[in-house]
Amino acid sequence: MYEGDIAEAAHQFGVVGLPYGALSGGVLTGKYLDRALQSDHGRPLEVSRMRARPDFQPRYASPLALAATAEYIVLASKYGLEPLELALAWARDRWYNGGVITGTTTVAQVEACVKAFLLEPLPATLNDEIDAIHERYRNPSVAYVNKELVQTAPWLEGTMRPKEEL
Repeated sequence: MYEGDIAEAAHQFGVVGLPYGALSGGVLTGKYLDRALQSDHGRPLEVSRMRARPDFQPRYASPLALAATAEYIVLASKYGLEPLELALAWARDRWYNGGVITGTTTVAQVEACVKAFLLEPLPATLNDEIDAIHERYRNPSVAYVNKELVQTAPWLEGTMRPKEEL
């Protein structure tokens, strides 16, 4: 949990962050929550990593992570942003990050990421709302004890669809 514990120590030693999963394997773009969506900037979703390889970073598609993503998507819309813009601008604005690795696979995705990096810093009110979601879904992609339990999250029964439907 870099943001909570390691960031301060890294800062003291002159080490900056370089997040490589700022879009959570593409999940934070929202493309996997909309079953009607068939492409990602002209690239069929069926060839995307999450759909073509069900074992690709399953932690990002856990029920808790998807629930948090759904709330981030609503928040982005409220501020007139795309979900990708919200995620990348937030990561860019963290004082402890020296850069952000986007993990793009198409030219259109690169263009969307560049647009996100060109945004003004996110307003404090938006960051406060992001923090509120983060507090509700603390590190939702991590299994501390039981990975299978996190991947199924039976306590959310009926609120989220299983990963197999991504």
